[in-house]
Amino acid sequence: MPVCEGDALVCVIYPTKQFEGTNFGAASFQVREIHREEMMTPDVCATPYPLMNSNGPWRWPEFLVSAEHPVEMIGGVQFLHGVTGEGATSHSLGSDLYRGFHKQRCFELRVSTTETSPNVSDPPMKTLTSAQREKLDQSMSQILRSFRFSN
Repeated sequence: MPVCEGDALVCVIYPTKQFEGTNFGAASFQVREIHREEMMTPDVCATPYPLMNSNGPWRWPEFLVSAEHPVEMIGGVQFLHGVTGEGATSHSLGSDLYRGFHKQRCFELRVSTTETSPNVSDPPMKTLTSAQREKLDQSMSQILRSFRFSN
């Protein structure tokens, strides 16, 4: 599962060497511009539209708004905070995303992590220790919080 989308304007991938031998796959920070067919407004930017596939729209939106922290200030700009995830064949991808409207454009910041179910191998893979998880979370948060619009 890729941790950055093909249309990412910026993709920063966390070094994985220190987590070798665990079920950790990858972590990333990415910046994307969100485009819609209708005119972009703050409401259109923040709306979690249904995902589309070849049969039409799915029942699920592209993300859920975080109940705990629905709005976050990042670099002096207010962002809507959402969460999303997916899984297949014992692999999962979880993401925190932040949508912000800046100069009539919609931007999405996203922090993503992939991992494999530890029980798919014999013996089972190790999972990250709480210290490793905390270090990873702090590093990804620092990258996210360093984001600024240049003008």
